[in-house]
Amino acid sequence: FQLGTITGSAITLGAQTTTTYTILDDDTLLVQFDQATGNDAEASGGNLPQLLVTGEVQAGHSVTIDVAVTGGSATASDFTAPTTVTVGAGTYTATAVAITGLAVTNDSVVEPDEDFQLGTITGSAITLGAQTTTTYTINDDDTLLVEFDQATGSDDEASGGNLPQLLVTGEVQTGHTVTIDVAVTGGNATSGADFTAPTTLTVTAGTYTAQAFAIPSLAIIDETDGESDETIVLGNLTGSAITVGDADNDSTTQSTTTYTIINDDTNVTVTRSPASAAEAGGQITYRFTINQQQGTDLAVSFTFGGTATYNDVTPALGDYTVSSTATGFSYLAGSGTITIAANTDFAEFTITAVIDTVVEATETVLIDVEAGAGYGVGDPGSASGDIADDDTLTVEFSQATGSDDEA
Repeated sequence: FQLGTITGSAITLGAQTTTTYTILDDDTLLVQFDQATGNDAEASGGNLPQLLVTGEVQAGHSVTIDVAVTGGSATASDFTAPTTVTVGAGTYTATAVAITGLAVTNDSVVEPDEDFQLGTITGSAITLGAQTTTTYTINDDDTLLVEFDQATGSDDEASGGNLPQLLVTGEVQTGHTVTIDVAVTGGNATSGADFTAPTTLTVTAGTYTAQAFAIPSLAIIDETDGESDETIVLGNLTGSAITVGDADNDSTTQSTTTYTIINDDTNVTVTRSPASAAEAGGQITYRFTINQQQGTDLAVSFTFGGTATYNDVTPALGDYTVSSTATGFSYLAGSGTITIAANTDFAEFTITAVIDTVVEATETVLIDVEAGAGYGVGDPGSASGDIADDDTLTVEFSQATGSDDEA
């Protein structure tokens, strides 16, 4: 304010006839952060720190406040830095004021959780409150899109190719990795005997678009057992930052896959026909069949048993005799051999029931293929035939008539 116009009853003015006095305002707004820590998912970016303001600003006046980024692992690509906050005229009591310009950037990069620290609050007319710093954590919610590359696949056991792979789409930040696990969820193949089970896949930093990754450790074991084709079912994809989805953008999501191990081993099976024969000279033929013809003769070993008796010395004294036109045929002491000739599919022998007069139960002849050089045992590996007894007892009365005294 200014003072002047000095008047009085008996005065004369000197040189300094006016004066100006300035009232220096020393009032301030009390300012602090509303939280010591905060966090939210990157996609939503909420729960950001704010300023709490207490005090009064005169009409037509304003107070500016600046907040500095003082640290943290987040970079300029992860959030936008704060700009000057202007507080207009009004009365404030711990009023929350948004920090101008501060926002989280939602990207698609798989990365660790990151944070930033705010502090060094300065302004045109402020006093700091208790909470002068704050730390905000950006919880990364980005994932890789993952699926199997095929619904079904197969290959011969010996080569074990065409195994399922994982298709991956997305981006992983430098210095970061994503792990993916695949579970064996079904099938009749046996882990450790028919295949080795998958282990964890680690996807390193990079940008991927339907990138095919081999499943670690998954491999087919080439063994010599004669067996049917077997399957492995994979599924239950899990990982540190993945979403099971349409990684190759073909409008379908392949969350499971079935792989068939095609048996390519040489194996021999045995069957019999008919299932049963009468004791009175009935016959049953046992056929040994190979699943793929060989260029050389194949000697097949087998064992025999059952409840029917075979007499090694004098077959006619047993329950049945044996005959075969196959070369190398033997049948002795519970075991035998038969040769499947080169470029043929089978060899066979026939048992003929020995006729006797003994009334007895049905008896069996059981043949089991034994694994040998150059082949395994297929399915079925055994066959059992029945010799049905047809003997009877002759029964009659001992006399046509008879009599005696009653006493």
